[in-house]
Amino acid sequence: MTTERSRFQDLINSQLTHYFPEERDRYWLSRALIEDSPYTLDSEEYSGWLDKAIIQLNSGVPIQYVTGISHFFGRTFFVTPDTLIPRPETEELVDLALNWLKTKQTPPTILDVGTGSGNIAISLAAALSITKMIVWDISKEALEVASKNAGRHQVNLELRCSDALDKGSWHVLPSLDLIISNPPYISESERSSLGADVLAYEPHQALFAEGSDPLIFYRTIALQGRQVLKSEGRIFVECSTFTAQETKTIFEENGYCNVVLYQDLQGLDRIVEATNPG
Repeated sequence: MTTERSRFQDLINSQLTHYFPEERDRYWLSRALIEDSPYTLDSEEYSGWLDKAIIQLNSGVPIQYVTGISHFFGRTFFVTPDTLIPRPETEELVDLALNWLKTKQTPPTILDVGTGSGNIAISLAAALSITKMIVWDISKEALEVASKNAGRHQVNLELRCSDALDKGSWHVLPSLDLIISNPPYISESERSSLGADVLAYEPHQALFAEGSDPLIFYRTIALQGRQVLKSEGRIFVECSTFTAQETKTIFEENGYCNVVLYQDLQGLDRIVEATNPG
């Protein structure tokens, strides 16, 4: 099998050289095409799948959509063009929330707003022995992917096709210990900062907030969170580095205490934590 792997690595490397001149890029792409393929190297289907996969890559399709697999927080997740590709900075969001959750003496009740592939919720649920995990997404297709990932990792999710901007969605929630979210937060003015592959292939509904207010989801989470969070309950949200200070201010103006803005590993403002005073 090692010889077979080397043969395919050489083949992949040669066919990606034109569009991916950096050897490091080709190494990681070839590794993904071998390790994350839906077929084993010795199967009849692999060669045909690989030919199509290389055409897709050379056309700009992200590798995660080519293989249908994304790596996140030490686990693999199914992804489709109906879900965002999990980002490394979101692992930092999960890590911060998990560190707080581990201090809880009773099983927590958690809401993940805009779950997508379910990577945040599943990573938290898999690390905690007992939890009630409610996940929302407005996309039924995304919820199907999240359900598939929950089965893959053997965790229980309470999947709800809900619009976070609809106040009625919040009225039927139980008391929560934690709200966590990586909501749509990119403004039209930031569109030019995104890569062409992101704009071409990732779901815009999960990237861009509706209307003229890119912070509408934070305003809604802050407002409704005061009603559904337990005393000392927490909110952890990922945000744009361009509007991080504004996001922090939203939670402060809604009466939260101990509002903290964290930087990601690149030194960019990225995550806000807020505590409900009760």
